[in-house]
Amino acid sequence: MNSPHPTRCAAALFATLVALTVSPSWASEASAAGGPPAARQSTPAAIAQYRTAVALQNRGIYDLAADEWRNFLKRFPADPLAAKAQHYLGVCYFQLKDYPAARKALEVVIAKHPDFELRDATIMNLGLAQFNEGQAGKPALMDQAVATLDRPEERRVGNECRSRWSP
Repeated sequence: MNSPHPTRCAAALFATLVALTVSPSWASEASAAGGPPAARQSTPAAIAQYRTAVALQNRGIYDLAADEWRNFLKRFPADPLAAKAQHYLGVCYFQLKDYPAARKALEVVIAKHPDFELRDATIMNLGLAQFNEGQAGKPALMDQAVATLDRPEERRVGNECRSRWSP
């Protein structure tokens, strides 16, 4: 089996990730369900700030959304929504093409939240951030991107790309 061209695979992953991560999934369901999944444990102030960040991100105002995610994480580091805030902070950095910051934010999610519900999307975003950093002159990160997507416990994520885009 030929391995897919890295750029082709990255472009496909990027399109998938944008669909999965730019619009936080609970945002459209929040009004029907009374709030985000973990809202029962979050304070009203945390929920308000989270919603502000979501609204900015959904409008594509990634720099302001990143500011709101950072502020949320400073004010509410132990909130049940902190893992999602950290993930979406990484997504905003990725959208702003600040791949080193995206990589760092996403690495925090993986390290601190091993059971995070969006772990697969976090890993794919991390791999793409590493890939883009590699293309920008840090070739060691290309290998790291492959390793990120091909860790034994995460092999399913990397295999999805290979199976979808192999000739």
